[in-house]
Amino acid sequence: DIVFVLDGSDHVGQANFDRVKAWVKAVVSGFTIGVNTTMVGVLQYSSQPRVEFSLGAFRDLQDLLQAIDGVPYMAGGANVGQALHTVRTSPLLLGNGTRPDARKVVILVSGGPSSDDVIQPALQLQQTGAVVYAAGVDRHDVSELGNIASSAQTAASVGNFAALDDLRTSLLSSVCTDCSQNYYAIRKVKILLGNAQSTVSAYAIYMLCHDTYPYHSLLCGNSLDIIYLVDGSGSVGANNFEKVKLFIKKAVSGFVIGPAATQVGVIQYSSKIRQEFSMNSFQTVSGLLGAIDAMEYMQGGTLTGRAIRYASKYGFSVFDGARRGVPKVLVVVTDGVSSDEVAIPALEAQRQGIFVYAIGVSNYDAEQLQKIASTNESSAMVDNFNLLDSVRNTLLTSVC
Repeated sequence: DIVFVLDGSDHVGQANFDRVKAWVKAVVSGFTIGVNTTMVGVLQYSSQPRVEFSLGAFRDLQDLLQAIDGVPYMAGGANVGQALHTVRTSPLLLGNGTRPDARKVVILVSGGPSSDDVIQPALQLQQTGAVVYAAGVDRHDVSELGNIASSAQTAASVGNFAALDDLRTSLLSSVCTDCSQNYYAIRKVKILLGNAQSTVSAYAIYMLCHDTYPYHSLLCGNSLDIIYLVDGSGSVGANNFEKVKLFIKKAVSGFVIGPAATQVGVIQYSSKIRQEFSMNSFQTVSGLLGAIDAMEYMQGGTLTGRAIRYASKYGFSVFDGARRGVPKVLVVVTDGVSSDEVAIPALEAQRQGIFVYAIGVSNYDAEQLQKIASTNESSAMVDNFNLLDSVRNTLLTSVC
């Protein structure tokens, strides 16, 4: 079930929109169209989204090509977030649940930056199990594409609309990859989980199917007590803090959440410390995601050592949900140099049996990160916040 989301804003123009339609026609011609094979829907957006035709409206390739030809260019602003929300909720597209045995694929073609927020609508769309491809053209926003796409492998860009066809072969190959072996692996995992199967997130199931990683590193069914210790200092900035929140939401979606499985808490710090919620506050993935969304950026200085000591003493207390005999994991995400000592608090945490994983972003201090991390293998570094997602699978593998 494929939905094309086409930029019909002023970023594009009539001539380039015609090129986009020609590209879509070339892409769909690579699929067998029919009620038992591939079905296609199209949504165009500018200031408002417009469903051009629904999934399954055309069950013959020639009719589908003619319908694409007949899509008129809208013009106007560019609200990508609203368009993604409509794809997810409209009964004409993915809102009706689609076919239970069909993969859900969304292909966005964007000619420029969005005027509204894309992070939350994109994540909600991904959590339905849809694979989201984002193709940027001309004046596209690279950071925005990364936030929309399901993974780094499903984002691509070209310099102009005439070069769009360069993406067609790789897109067809990626979308059409056989997922049957992983599909049966998913079934086995759900059977093994028994009554806990309802806690397996759609996002984690998508990860099993789409990414080329071993499934045990992406859907963790072990019992773990995890606290994310998040840098909310002034050097992070409000926009980057939203990217950290998105990273945590994606990461926790890779765990089976529940009182007999994994529990997650979050503590934010700067020169102050604020426990956002404890490990026993939420026992479902949806509850966790909502709580992470609600976190507000603190600002201030950077006292990482003090925050580690707080997490060790209070975050992992029995009162806050720590369970006897369950492994304890502290994931520290920081973007800068701490103003206080980190080695001793980190060593104290490790002596309490807490496994510390350190993630440095942008202006991190590599030496400090090594002092914080429990082992040489339990630290990761990326150059900017847009690359945070690249360490997610490594983190899951390491802590699980």
